[in-house]
Amino acid sequence: MSDQDEKSVSHQVILPQVFVTSFDDMTCCVSSPVHRHPFYELVWVSHATAKFFCDFEQYHVKANTLAFVAAGQIHHWEGQVNETHLTIIGFTLDQIAYYGRITQVIADLPFHDEHHPPFFTFQDYEAHIFNGLFKSIQDRFNVEGVENSAVLLAYLNLILVELERVSLADTKTQEDTSPAQLTRQFRQLVETHYLKYKQVQDYADMMGITLNHLVETVRIGAGKTPKQIIQERLALEAKRLLIHTPDTVAEISHQLAFKTPTYFGAWFKNLKGMTPVQFRQTVVVP
Repeated sequence: MSDQDEKSVSHQVILPQVFVTSFDDMTCCVSSPVHRHPFYELVWVSHATAKFFCDFEQYHVKANTLAFVAAGQIHHWEGQVNETHLTIIGFTLDQIAYYGRITQVIADLPFHDEHHPPFFTFQDYEAHIFNGLFKSIQDRFNVEGVENSAVLLAYLNLILVELERVSLADTKTQEDTSPAQLTRQFRQLVETHYLKYKQVQDYADMMGITLNHLVETVRIGAGKTPKQIIQERLALEAKRLLIHTPDTVAEISHQLAFKTPTYFGAWFKNLKGMTPVQFRQTVVVP
């Protein structure tokens, strides 16, 4: 997607704090098969099946599936979306960060792990809960002439808390310890600043802690070093740009704030075992 395409997507959608829509009403989804948004999405597949392409993988999702699409994440829905009926809740963290535990819950969901599929499929009682919640929030959003912001936020918070409950049971995530809290804060800062700040010391300064404390605590909370987390996030954006834009390697290197294309190429090969051009040739998108 070009910068112009991405800007047009942003301009087509004027976001309230929370909005609820269907696939047919998302003009950018229909007109741009492979695309990304500047907001988060929770997508409920109520019945039938669909193909869901997210970043570099394609999935076949069944009825009663809740998919999670992070801001900036490349995605695409394929199939009979009219028959499948996709209900989409969109929101941005900066607008709702003050409300409840939404930011914390988002950070704790397992979808940020590249090895976890970006969705859950539910059965029986759980499916009934989420189907009812998505129907209720959509009905409430469609009421005209009523100030719905607080109610929509409450529904969103409830959906996310229910999702957290299911994901915790599914993954047996660790308790909310101090290392987990600090790691969550660090990940959120990386998500916001990874293009500008690539040194661990920068994040330690922002958090008001020592470099050693950040390194040791994140190692406990995430099972990897802060440097690895920064590098992984930068690599993710590099892969997205390589696969989903026509930009040259030199242009991508500049967008990611590398000193030279040669340095970017060496960094990428060291991380992924292949050059940017070789990687671009390995992934097929819809």
